[in-house]
Amino acid sequence: GSGYVGGRIAQAFLADGAEVRIATRGISHALPALEAARILAVDYDDVADLTRQIQGCDQVFHLAGANEIISGINPSEAVRANIEQGLNVLTAARQAGVERFVNFSTAHVYGPLAGRIDESRPPVPLHPYAISHLGFEHFVRAAMERDEIQGLNIRLSNALGAPLNPEVDRWTLIANDLCRQVATNRRIVLKSDGSQLRDFVALSDVARIAVGVSKLAPAQLDNGIFNLGRGQATSILEIANMVADAAERLTGHKPEIERPSDAAASSAPVLEYRVDKLKARGLGPEQPLQAEIDQSLQACLTFFGWPS
Repeated sequence: GSGYVGGRIAQAFLADGAEVRIATRGISHALPALEAARILAVDYDDVADLTRQIQGCDQVFHLAGANEIISGINPSEAVRANIEQGLNVLTAARQAGVERFVNFSTAHVYGPLAGRIDESRPPVPLHPYAISHLGFEHFVRAAMERDEIQGLNIRLSNALGAPLNPEVDRWTLIANDLCRQVATNRRIVLKSDGSQLRDFVALSDVARIAVGVSKLAPAQLDNGIFNLGRGQATSILEIANMVADAAERLTGHKPEIERPSDAAASSAPVLEYRVDKLKARGLGPEQPLQAEIDQSLQACLTFFGWPS
């Protein structure tokens, strides 16, 4: 709840009038946007403590774990954080009588993100981050099949938007990196020709849809697997152009987009990340990417200042 996606989801639940508890291993930064929430210091290896902390909650949204960078460096930590500790939270939720457990997984469980991808596509994860997420998905699905809890697995594509706090370390994500470049250096520098395609979805949409998922009737859950994305591929270069346009509107300066001189133009594989299941439940994406990027750059200008 103090992390990149979780912070925005917690904020959305508070705005919706929910009573929110945020579990954290310990944070060093203030969370003024979440001051109405109850902050809980938890030990993810202690099921009894987790059960006590979760007691009285109707639903648990699980986003704790090792990110793709940590998972790639240390696959054992990916297994521990994403499977073993996730299972501890799921077990505690069941023991505490929680009705619904919503696990935020990743689109990368499908393997290379290319072609048409809907929930019927068999997963073939290749990276420790994706492998460990799929491993935990199986535990959530099994608990649902045994009628122990309403278990959902949300396969999130590339979330795009500003974190609630600059100390939330997700500045390596492409859109955040480009916005920070503008705020700190007045430049936009790409490491490639920018032709790579991603399914970017606005964090404000992710947060709104998470609230909507909490209100779905049990009959709407199907098998509990939902793709969450925008359903439309966007290139890295298009994102860079949106950041440049945002900079011009907010600062009056439009930075040029610098690319490697030896970057050869390439043809990116087609990507169609289908989100029809959520759309059929009235939970499709709404926020234009440009509007979310404008907000992200404004946040970066506030966080880091505009260079003199």
